[in-house]
Amino acid sequence: MALFRHKISLIFTLSLWLVATGAHWDLIQAVAWGKMLVVNARQMSLDAAVVRTFSPEGMCGACHAVQDAKRDGDGGAAVAGKVLVKDPLILPASGGIVVEAPTAMPWHLVEHGVAGTGRAAPPVPPPKVA
Repeated sequence: MALFRHKISLIFTLSLWLVATGAHWDLIQAVAWGKMLVVNARQMSLDAAVVRTFSPEGMCGACHAVQDAKRDGDGGAAVAGKVLVKDPLILPASGGIVVEAPTAMPWHLVEHGVAGTGRAAPPVPPPKVA
């Protein structure tokens, strides 16, 4: 069971790393090229299919989406088809920082207790442990 959890955590970590670095677009592009190559190879010779697959004129919808996402730098905006604009964070002006002096009793008015007052004196001589 521990080996299974370890493998799952590695797969999850690798998946998050790929998405965080943008490598998922490369993976999508490779799958799109493979699909386009197979479709084109059924209709024409392999040489012509390879040339058409990697030419700008032969780009499919996935290729356009990947190209737009890489150009924009934000994968979510390219996939949704709309550009997201972030508003700047504007904080209201503060009236200034006010620090008040603490209200505590002066030291000379505080009663200080002496350690050990109110306790019984230790036995003399101390008890022996048996």
